[in-house]
Amino acid sequence: MEFELQREDSADLSQAEIDQAVAAPNVELVIAQLRRCFVCGGLLEISSHELRRKDPHHYWRIRLNCKVGHKSTRLFRVDWLHDSSIGTL
Repeated sequence: MEFELQREDSADLSQAEIDQAVAAPNVELVIAQLRRCFVCGGLLEISSHELRRKDPHHYWRIRLNCKVGHKSTRLFRVDWLHDSSIGTL
């Protein structure tokens, strides 16, 4: 996956979403959170993902679908992306 970090705050990122964001110190924690549906425990598929910013943090919003049909969105605070020289995962 390639990432382009935003330099401006994201207008479509609400404070309610930020309050629910999971602080993810590394990509392994993000991956672990994307394996199973919280509702039924089924396997998940990523339908879309996007990076967002609200100074001073960066967030990774991931939209998911499970095999049964549940849809969810998970938001992770990923400040390590900003500090990393890695542009792809």
